[in-house]
Amino acid sequence: MVLDQGREFRNWIVRGFLEEFRIRVHWTTPGHPRSHGMVERLHSTLLEHLHLLRIGRGIVGDGAWARALLAYNNSVHSATGRTPLELMRSWQQSDPPVSADERRKSDRVDRANEKATDRWDRVRVGDHVFLRNWYRRRKSDPRFVGPYVVASKLRRYRLRVRDSATGRTRVVHVRETRPPSAKLRVPCGDPAIGRSASDSEVTVTLESSGEIR
Repeated sequence: MVLDQGREFRNWIVRGFLEEFRIRVHWTTPGHPRSHGMVERLHSTLLEHLHLLRIGRGIVGDGAWARALLAYNNSVHSATGRTPLELMRSWQQSDPPVSADERRKSDRVDRANEKATDRWDRVRVGDHVFLRNWYRRRKSDPRFVGPYVVASKLRRYRLRVRDSATGRTRVVHVRETRPPSAKLRVPCGDPAIGRSASDSEVTVTLESSGEIR
């Protein structure tokens, strides 16, 4: 291992680690960075990438480091004619690294958007729908109210609906609507339908009062 004369390396913790794992160290001379020129060039290149990302795109922190390393590992080196990833793994990486948690979040968003698109495609002007009851305070209160008539389809998955009883209109997102017959997840013991089994998806009918039957 090649190390410089920095205090972060020349302390009892690092020395104990090196001795325990029998790591041989070559200490470079002070004021002579060419002793480990490859590392110095790597650091210089990464710092330049970080500077460009901060100035040009306003990216800092972990996101900047990930992009800087991605750019370096996919850059062809003049000495080898290959990228570091090609030499180490025989392939190139085109996308920045994404954590498993971020990928799961992205997948959930994609599935939610697919459901909204599917519901949007199914609804038609003149259809009767029920709206989620956001004023529900007790489990015995209806989960959906209505019926409403779809008066028009707006942009960005929005619907203009008209109350069948009062004639008043309102704009709602398609995700907040349900057709008269729909699959709903019913909680255990929900008094609205009198179930006592575990949570499940059942086909229920929404009547004009908004009650689940």
